Amino acid sequence: MEKHPIPIEISKSELFFHVCTDGLSNGIVHTSVADYRQSTIISAITAYVTGVKILCFCHMSSHSHFVIRCKTFAQARMFAIGFKRDYGRYMYLEHGMSMIYRDVNAKPKEIDDLYYLRNCISYVLMNPVVPHVVSRPEDYQWSSFNVYFGGISTDYGEVALSSLPVRQIRTALRTRHDLKQSGFVIDNQNNLLLKSFVDFESVELIFGSKTDFFRSILMTKSASEEARYVEVHLKFSDDELVSEASNIAATKFSVNQLNQLTKEQKRIIAVHLKKKTNASVNRIARILRMRSVELHFLKN
Repeated sequence: MEKHPIPIEISKSELFFHVCTDGLSNGIVHTSVADYRQSTIISAITAYVTGVKILCFCHMSSHSHFVIRCKTFAQARMFAIGFKRDYGRYMYLEHGMSMIYRDVNAKPKEIDDLYYLRNCISYVLMNPVVPHVVSRPEDYQWSSFNVYFGGISTDYGEVALSSLPVRQIRTALRTRHDLKQSGFVIDNQNNLLLKSFVDFESVELIFGSKTDFFRSILMTKSASEEARYVEVHLKFSDDELVSEASNIAATKFSVNQLNQLTKEQKRIIAVHLKKKTNASVNRIARILRMRSVELHFLKN
């Protein structure tokens, strides 16, 4: 198949990679708004520290996607490893969930074709639409979709980190890194503004126009790809299943977090989830961080 090289004004002697933390391997990794927010912050900080530029990202309940550019494969690998390590540390400190990315191989996949690059970006941004988490990509809060071509603004107020004391920055973003020179900007709720860390200008060059951008989004083959991670036409989203499981745990066992449950308690919750949602055994196992074989009785 003929390859279509990425134009030099876009590539500038750099490489492009797709990085994904496979949702089949690690179960639910974003359990609350705070988790999604911190995952976004850690993404930006890891990219800054490793010298990587994030072209687009999307954080789903069970996995995260990135399209990045940098000068070497080693940099891309450092980004993948750093993100897994730092977000894993956050989840352990915040929720007591250890080694959430232990079995995840997030090896960067190089993108060396313009059509492939466009489709990969489109695929990442369409992730929340295919499993019906939202009906339009611009409605999803935890992706970079709204930063391109003057998209819908979700930012409130602007404060450059360069104007803040180092201690305040570290407290606001829960980091030990010195970000005074990062160019990052936050809003009045300490959320990172997308335009301060997402390389939206390169994405706009890659697609050329807003019309071509939306055309590519609509034509992406993400439906067939996303089938690897979630079932299409779900009645309940992963977030809703987590919420329901947490409610059952609180009511029946006075336990506030799913990771505090015993295996027997999880099996009891699995029965209730199956009756109420008719979710697949594999999804319920993933929600409860169990192996599907441990819930074999649900198939009877």
